[in-house]
Amino acid sequence: MGELTERQRAVMIFLRSWVREHREAPTLARIGEAVGLRARSSVHYQLRQLEALGLVRVVGGKALPAEWNPLGAPRGRARRRVSVHAAGGTCTGSGAPSPAP
Repeated sequence: MGELTERQRAVMIFLRSWVREHREAPTLARIGEAVGLRARSSVHYQLRQLEALGLVRVVGGKALPAEWNPLGAPRGRARRRVSVHAAGGTCTGSGAPSPAP
């Protein structure tokens, strides 16, 4: 994971573990609870730093590891675009390609 802080490393380990087990993104509150951050703003800061490094995607108040692919395609292969919509502070995805604009 390169030059990450201990906190960033903990967030990445938790995100990967959570997504692998639950097949969805954890909430900011759950991430904070797991890595010892009480303020959601602190979690948000850590996620934005990881997002700037290209390690996570933050959508609708939830974060996913950048390499996570809900369609299950192996890494390095072409992937279809998945539309992700924020609804009531949660992240949902259709799993279908986005329609052309």
